[in-house]
Amino acid sequence: MEKKDKNEILKEAFAPTPSPDEGPDEALARANALPLGSKIQWSLRPIDSNLLPIDKEQFTEQQRSTPFPPTALLATGQQVTILLPQGSRYDLFEHLPKDLIVPVKVPSHSTELPPLSPVAADCSPALKSPHVKPELPKQFGQQEKTAHRLASVWDKERAAARAPSHLPEVHLPALPTLSELETVSFSDAFDAELVFWQDDHEGDDILFALTLVPRADLGLKKIAQTYHFMIDRSNSVQKERLQATKSAVRKAMEELGEGDFFNIYVFDSKLDKLFPKPMAMSKGALAQADAFLKEISLGSFFSPTDLARPLFLATPPPHDEGLHVGLLFTDAEGLAKKPNLQALLTDWTRYNDGRLALYTIGFTADVQKEALHMLASLNRGRQVLIPTKRALKRKLTKLMRTLHTAVGQNLSLHVVRRSPGGIEVFPDSNHTAHLYLNEPYVILGRTKTMDDFVIFVQGKLQDRWLHIKKTISFLNAKKGDLSLRDEWVYQKAFEFYRRYLKEGDAKYIAE
Repeated sequence: MEKKDKNEILKEAFAPTPSPDEGPDEALARANALPLGSKIQWSLRPIDSNLLPIDKEQFTEQQRSTPFPPTALLATGQQVTILLPQGSRYDLFEHLPKDLIVPVKVPSHSTELPPLSPVAADCSPALKSPHVKPELPKQFGQQEKTAHRLASVWDKERAAARAPSHLPEVHLPALPTLSELETVSFSDAFDAELVFWQDDHEGDDILFALTLVPRADLGLKKIAQTYHFMIDRSNSVQKERLQATKSAVRKAMEELGEGDFFNIYVFDSKLDKLFPKPMAMSKGALAQADAFLKEISLGSFFSPTDLARPLFLATPPPHDEGLHVGLLFTDAEGLAKKPNLQALLTDWTRYNDGRLALYTIGFTADVQKEALHMLASLNRGRQVLIPTKRALKRKLTKLMRTLHTAVGQNLSLHVVRRSPGGIEVFPDSNHTAHLYLNEPYVILGRTKTMDDFVIFVQGKLQDRWLHIKKTISFLNAKKGDLSLRDEWVYQKAFEFYRRYLKEGDAKYIAE
């Protein structure tokens, strides 16, 4: 159809064809049974011997090019026979899902014929009022009388066509409730705290941080998770740090709950792992982990760190809908080389696509901590910096307790406001962190006005869907400081970098 002219399509669809000898009563009896795309056929038959017949060639041309009888034919006194094609009516209900049809009793509707020509309509008062007896003025000639007689025939046909048709109306089904969609609403289970900041010297934009705090009495069944512990054993981490990491990982595994899975990867230029694939937490699996951790030793001086291998191996396949958490223990010395950093930020981040939530655990003195911060932020996680080796076990145990009760994954954020004006929130749906019971959920935003808005947070909750709706007002909001601006700038920088990874345009790097 894109290659054809519109007039050609219409001409082909409505092109008349010669009709059989059938009266108007038989044709109109099938008026309510037209299939879609039907063609209309019509022909002429003189009804008065005193009238001159229309030229045969002119009639053929009119029949070939006119989809409906032209107005001029009605005025000449020629009787028009219209043949409506026979066929079954297109039933819309046969093409709708049966469970969406709601039976409703509706009044019947009449079927109207096409309007008459101006000449025929003016000659037929009965069409305007069925109770008025038609009278012809004396000055009417033979042509007007013939047109009036034709209009009377149409009047009878229109009256016959007013018989009620039993075509039911199509009604949209009622919208399903949240419970019917297997969706659970937790709008009242979270408190919302709002902090805003505005710099009068840099424009009218208002930055805000919206924190959703789960209530302590929120009873939700935790989502089973798969933990991937990735330990860097390269010579740069040094022996004391490796020993502290092994001890902290052993303590952290005690926080795993029933139904959780885990695996341990140890790497430098080579890689070893505890199990061929993650195993369920049990006393036997924990004993095997103890023996595996004791055997880990520092790598040789000439073994560089390959961070890509454990990350690619720990990433779940695309069809895996489980919640996977990666804990990476490294000083990231290998990321000092730009190709290695680009490989992780570009290749692995794109391959991961948010399936593995990455948490990087390092020390405040590490040189490559900013690279690890970016890597974690691009993959649904965050960076955990430890001040000393002695604090490693305590900090890691706290992180595991925070991650212990996951209540929502793959969250999406939507904002609706009644007043005009743009509003923007971070992060986007592809990079949102998972929702945990023991950790506040922070959403950054930017707006032009301090008008109320409604935010929707939705995600997966085991075999159901999670739904949180909160109406946010600036009336009780607290005034923030420059730290809110710094965090916004940092998240905006990540957004530009994500666009650069996706589109490859260097202008995002400059921004």
